[in-house]
This record gives sequence, structure tokens and C-alpha cells, in this order.
Amino acid sequence: MSISLSEQLRVLVNSLLLPLFGFIIGTGFTHFTGATEWIVVSGGMLGLVIGLWSCRTKNWNTIEMNEVSIHEQLY
Repeated sequence: MSISLSEQLRVLVNSLLLPLFGFIIGTGFTHFTGATEWIVVSGGMLGLVIGLWSCRTKNWNTIEMNEVSIHEQLY
């Protein structure tokens, strides 16, 4: 099984970075507006949800399935 480097980067961005950046931006924005603590937490959660919502799913066509021989596994 193999996946190209560009597809690995797309999966990384869509599965980890977009939700993380959404959480950080949501928290930072509400913090700098001078809001109370529970509003900052709510802003962070809203940013996380928006980050998760903006992710794109990938289909299995991007992954190449190859049979590996026994000789290749030993070396």
C-alpha cells in the first residue's frame, strides 16, 4: 500500500491542521475582543467545528494497493 507525498500532505492538512488552526484562530479572536472565559472557550469550540467542517474527504482511489512478495519483505 502506498500513497504519494502530495496526497499525504493533503491528508495532513485536512485531518489535523485545519481543525487546529480553526481552534487557535477562534480562541485568539475571542480572547483579543476582551470576552469572558466561557466565551473564549465557546469561540475555540466554534473555531474547531468550523475547522472540522472545512475538511475534505478523500476516496480510496488515491491509495495504490500493490502486492509485496515474500522476498521483498525479508530485506
